[in-house]
Amino acid sequence: MTDADPAELGTLPADPAEARRLVKARLVPEDRITDELVHRPVLPGIEAVLVFDLPDRLVPVGPANLAALTAAGAAAPADDVGDGDVGDGDVGDGVGDGVGEPASDEDALWQEAFDRVAAEDHPEIDVEEFGEGVPLMLLASDSFFCATNALWIERFLDPPPHGLLFAVPHRHVIVVHAVHDQGVALALPNLVLLARHNHAEGEGPISPDVFWWHDGEVSRIDVVETANDEGTELAINLPDELAAVVAELTAIP
Repeated sequence: MTDADPAELGTLPADPAEARRLVKARLVPEDRITDELVHRPVLPGIEAVLVFDLPDRLVPVGPANLAALTAAGAAAPADDVGDGDVGDGDVGDGVGDGVGEPASDEDALWQEAFDRVAAEDHPEIDVEEFGEGVPLMLLASDSFFCATNALWIERFLDPPPHGLLFAVPHRHVIVVHAVHDQGVALALPNLVLLARHNHAEGEGPISPDVFWWHDGEVSRIDVVETANDEGTELAINLPDELAAVVAELTAIP
């Protein structure tokens, strides 16, 4: 990705207020971040970047663009591009937390970018099973912004008290398992393998990790890969709170 000045691109409106209406947020791995991008951390190891969504390409919003875009928002009311509340969790410096007004003009720009994705880039939803009675939800689309919907994952199903396991392996898919019962013992290792495989094979890889959403907070599940005579072995290290949940749900009565 490289910085691009709207004034130098005929396909972008010269008016910053009109250009602002094209801004969306997409997810990328944190190792793709450069000083030429406008970005914020949103999930462990994952950043959101601002881009202009053009009919034939995406153009990154660069630092040189930012002042004009934020000023345009301060000078005029924002378009109604969503409900103004993209979830209850922390998706980067207060943006998208659904609490009160944006703290700054730049926060307002980010909020609009997230809301625009939520309003315009809906994934298709499919439900499969790891095994009998262990559902897996797939949120997928051809949109480059599909993965951004992971930031308000709780909108797509009613989260159970024990939360959601999810993965964002590449830009076109989100994989989710609702933690209801002992099925988590089968879902978790399979979700780890599925996330790593799709990250390696998918277009626009984002993260090989599995995350746990619980009460609006997101934790990354640590997976350690070691080599042995038979190939590789994966050790899944759960956060303490999730480990207690799994132990409770899988305990033999």
